[in-house]
Amino acid sequence: AASQTPGAAPVDAAKVIACLAKSEGSVRDYIGKGKIQKRGLPFILVPTTAGTGSEVSPHTIITDEADHNKKLVSDDKLFPDVGIVDPLLTLTVPPKMTAYTGIDALTHAMGCFVTRNANPMSDALAIEAIALIGSSLRRAVSNGKEDREARYNMAVAASIGMIARVNSGGGAVHGMSYPLGTNYHLPHGQSIALLLPHVMEYSHTSAIPKFARIAKAMGEKVDGLSMEEAAPRGVEAIKSLLKDIGIFQGLREFGVKKEEFPEFAEIVYEFSYRHIEANPRFLTKEDVAKIYENAW
Repeated sequence: AASQTPGAAPVDAAKVIACLAKSEGSVRDYIGKGKIQKRGLPFILVPTTAGTGSEVSPHTIITDEADHNKKLVSDDKLFPDVGIVDPLLTLTVPPKMTAYTGIDALTHAMGCFVTRNANPMSDALAIEAIALIGSSLRRAVSNGKEDREARYNMAVAASIGMIARVNSGGGAVHGMSYPLGTNYHLPHGQSIALLLPHVMEYSHTSAIPKFARIAKAMGEKVDGLSMEEAAPRGVEAIKSLLKDIGIFQGLREFGVKKEEFPEFAEIVYEFSYRHIEANPRFLTKEDVAKIYENAW
């Protein structure tokens, strides 16, 4: 099954279908990185949400129905022949889905901006995506059918944020979101929104200069503040945005059980360790479980 993310599911499915059309075996044979032997059918990707950035990435996320875990298929052969980003296709996306996909895009940009593998080129794209989302997501949620500028900014941010992420990787938020999607069938963007402020709050002391820049990019008044004073405002800016678009919620509201958190940590370490080791503050299994508790 393709990714559960609305908007990404058909795009990710197209990548896999194009691959398998000229390759033998099943998609399970290609789980991992660089396992596709030859280019598949030509394909064009046209996103209809501003969130996943799949149209500019070599990755596909699938849900393996054998064990109900999300898994990665990654190969340069999964880059599309053409990606067409048309913001007008997002005008009818409902407010709630606009919020969830927008936070997914923000998390791509923030994650790669603060990751241990960040570099100046990816930073330039990521901070621009953060600024665009910080100034436009509220407008896209509240007046998405009419505010074409906001929709344009979000579409651009989703794509350039993913370009940055492809070049520097991500952080712990995405890795920690997968148990929520597989165990509770929450949409990916919703899982991201539930965890983002808590992961960032836990991580910001290990990337103070980066979080100070995030605060400024998101419109926080940080002039005259030291980096140590400005950095926490980056976390507060995330919380404020989530509250304003109506998705600042706790895991308890979705029936998530606290006793599952140690098991979640094991799953994260088994299937998403690459995200954990790239996070600016390294997270032990106990740290991962604690962040779930903070998000509860």
